[in-house]
Amino acid sequence: MKVAMLPHLSHFRSGQSGIKRVIEAWFKYMPSMGVEFNEPNTGGWDLRVAHAGVTDGECDVAILHGMYWTGSYQGQQWEWHSNRRIVNSIRQAKEITVPSSWVAETFQRDMRLSPHVIGHGIDWEDWQHDKESQNFVLWNKNRAFDVCDPLPVTELAKRFENIKFITTFARATPPNNVSVIGLQTHDDMKELIQTAGIYLSSTKETFGIGTLEAMASGIPVLGFNHGGNKDLVQHGVNGYLAEPGNFDDLADGLVYCMKNWRVLGANGRELARAWTWEESCAKTVAVFEKALQPDPPTVSIIVPSFNYADKVGRAIESAINQTYRQLVEIICVDDGSDDQRRTRDLVKEYTIRDGRVRYQRQDNQGVAAARNFGIGQLDTKYVLCLDSDDWIEPRFIESCITELEKDHTIGIAYTALKWHDHETGKSELSTWPGAYQSGKQFDHQARQNQIPTACVFRRDAWERVGGYRSRYCPDGAGSEDAALWAQILS
Repeated sequence: MKVAMLPHLSHFRSGQSGIKRVIEAWFKYMPSMGVEFNEPNTGGWDLRVAHAGVTDGECDVAILHGMYWTGSYQGQQWEWHSNRRIVNSIRQAKEITVPSSWVAETFQRDMRLSPHVIGHGIDWEDWQHDKESQNFVLWNKNRAFDVCDPLPVTELAKRFENIKFITTFARATPPNNVSVIGLQTHDDMKELIQTAGIYLSSTKETFGIGTLEAMASGIPVLGFNHGGNKDLVQHGVNGYLAEPGNFDDLADGLVYCMKNWRVLGANGRELARAWTWEESCAKTVAVFEKALQPDPPTVSIIVPSFNYADKVGRAIESAINQTYRQLVEIICVDDGSDDQRRTRDLVKEYTIRDGRVRYQRQDNQGVAAARNFGIGQLDTKYVLCLDSDDWIEPRFIESCITELEKDHTIGIAYTALKWHDHETGKSELSTWPGAYQSGKQFDHQARQNQIPTACVFRRDAWERVGGYRSRYCPDGAGSEDAALWAQILS
């Protein structure tokens, strides 16, 4: 497969970065797995891949390395902009990867999606050595701001005056047993890692390639029990994980690591064997292949009904008459009607006429539960919930899905409405809904829903937000649809 990737390896200048290391490994191992990397502006590629949101949205696979955790510190404007680009790439991407369980938890909690967790790797053989340990504690982050705070170096150095600490950066004037060396070349840093006594991994990393390098070098890891450490370091096996922010616990960990240095280091070296670039690349290529799989724009219609046997037939009829060719199912969910099976018998007549029509019954729980019950049986890409006293024009679904397929960032599509007077037979175009206004949609107290119940939405969006909520329709119907739209659009 031909992959257009940003950034491309040719875009990097001299120097090192975490993303550059990943891309170097991809260029080294993925060609043998059938991947050809193209410059993005050359054309002819099969797949667009973007690291860290650099394309500001346009991609098929979003390779995320974390975000700037602006909720934990006062982020700068460029960090907020970077987060926005990452969110835009998520909205566009067919598949998403992250490097650790901790990063995945953030997206699962805040964005209601489960990305592929694919850790980075290491060329294990390159880190084997017979150098003698110099018994110092090493902290080697490439900066001393935002999440990379060298304070743990100072706190430990104060408690252990007879131990030498080497750090790339330090706060203010460090204790006398701390050597501040600044940024180093890759080869010089490799020498420091391999001759360290303890590797201090205090930063909340999105993965921790430096931690993995220390493990492969046979160096025990001392850190806090957070971030990527939780995937790499087994407490008491190849290092010590202290309670985050607890420097006394971290100090106890330093004593433990020194006391058990040889066993912890040997265990870490063996554990690092599992983190190969070949395995990481193979998992990533599998994600590429998944993104290339066709995703047909299938749709199903859910028609909830409660004691509407005299009306639901018109709704089903309008569903059957849709011009859209990939309409898979029309499920009428009978919400416990007490109409002597009239609803059931009517729907079964339609089933004989059109095999796409199905009848399902549940105990009376309200319209939200009825819709959820029906949608839960689907595997189509799109869903339309059609109330039993409404009906749709033949090209309704076709018109909506055409727009949804044009832009992956659109989650809901709808059209104008007509009102109909049953007594006079008069129909006119309704003034509602007008142009969508997000401010009104998210103002629940104002009760100014902007989106009709009859709309086409992505099934995975319904799944991510947990479906319709019955508490918004305690009397059987209410604002349950408005609440769902607000959740999907947020």
